Amino acid sequence: MLIACYSSAISAQDDGEIIKVESSLVVLNATIIDDKGISVSGLTQSKFKIFEDGKEQEITFFEAEKTPFAAVILLDTSGSMETRVSLARSAAINFLDGLRIEDVASIYNFDSKVSLVQDFSNSRDIAQNVFELKAKGMTVLN
Repeated sequence: MLIACYSSAISAQDDGEIIKVESSLVVLNATIIDDKGISVSGLTQSKFKIFEDGKEQEITFFEAEKTPFAAVILLDTSGSMETRVSLARSAAINFLDGLRIEDVASIYNFDSKVSLVQDFSNSRDIAQNVFELKAKGMTVLN
């Protein structure tokens, strides 16, 4: 979303006409999520109001972009996750299912060390070795 606010000043002098114009353009990016944290798309300019210091500003340009992004999924496979690692895998699958085709994701796991499971890809199929991950070891947080 692009917002423009314009102010101008014009002055004249006896020895010739001088026109001074000042303008400011404020660019504002917004990501909209619902009460469940899910990204909301398809909103139009009429759904937005912008305020500065309590005063509504005019939106002179509005564009809804769907820019791709890269995400890293980090799965805790330490011993403390033994009874919950399947829940973590399910959450990763749900997250991947919500991505668009232009988005990419990679997957790492960690216990006593951090390991790459799947490099960045736009594939939504989790590599088979993700399902073979077992909870073990200590969690190293340093």
